[in-house]
Amino acid sequence: MATTIAILSQKGGTGKTTVALNLASMFASHFRKKVLAIDLDPQGNLAVGLGIDPRGITKTTFRLLMDDSPDLDQYILKVKPNLDIIPNALEPNMEAMLSSRRNRERLLESRVQAVRDRYDFIILDTPPALETSTINAMVASDEILIVIDCGYYALYGLNQLMETLSEVQREFQRYDLVIRALVNLYDQRQKMDREVREEVERFFESLMLGTTIHKNIKLTEAASAGKPIMEYDKKSSGYFDFTRLAKELLDIYDRSRKAEKEGAASRAR
Repeated sequence: MATTIAILSQKGGTGKTTVALNLASMFASHFRKKVLAIDLDPQGNLAVGLGIDPRGITKTTFRLLMDDSPDLDQYILKVKPNLDIIPNALEPNMEAMLSSRRNRERLLESRVQAVRDRYDFIILDTPPALETSTINAMVASDEILIVIDCGYYALYGLNQLMETLSEVQREFQRYDLVIRALVNLYDQRQKMDREVREEVERFFESLMLGTTIHKNIKLTEAASAGKPIMEYDKKSSGYFDFTRLAKELLDIYDRSRKAEKEGAASRAR
């Protein structure tokens, strides 16, 4: 069964989609994991970063959530070896239409459940706002990865985001939901970046990932070219950062599975 990871941010401009795109691509291409990337952001940039023009695509994530009896195979695009995507695109009144749906917070959960046995990872890219689709991502996920940049307003809204996550855990009995934090767009040379990172580490403590994604122009160029960084420049710092990020997460999952097996064996004795 796939591990579902929602990539979240409390504001725009954090590089959230770049993280979702390159983490999914790194899992699929470098580590040979089967990955489904789902774009919940109506801007549709996840598809663009994989060389897909979302204009004219009718089988979008929004339409998937609005479809009462969807055939998921009609929505899934196979874009690269081991990597599939469900793209999204902007439509009028998306938020109002989703908000009016019955059981609206669980729309994505039921769709994801139908394909979890096909993949190792399902990566959810979310809009930079606490909208209905964002709540759907929280409810459908096993893990939340909060992406934080090193700008002046980096910590702005984090308390609200964490409170919303706590409400989701309580309301939907998701006490096993794992929360992690990732510092992105980091420049060691900048005093503000160093100070912001220290503040983020104090805020999240043990929830912080050890990997940091550094500011790197090659990541921006790769997205503009419609390619993940591993296809665009394997000599760039962005490539090495995302390799480390994927490996750190895989190591965490391996340790967790090992501990579960040891615990099960101990209980059996």
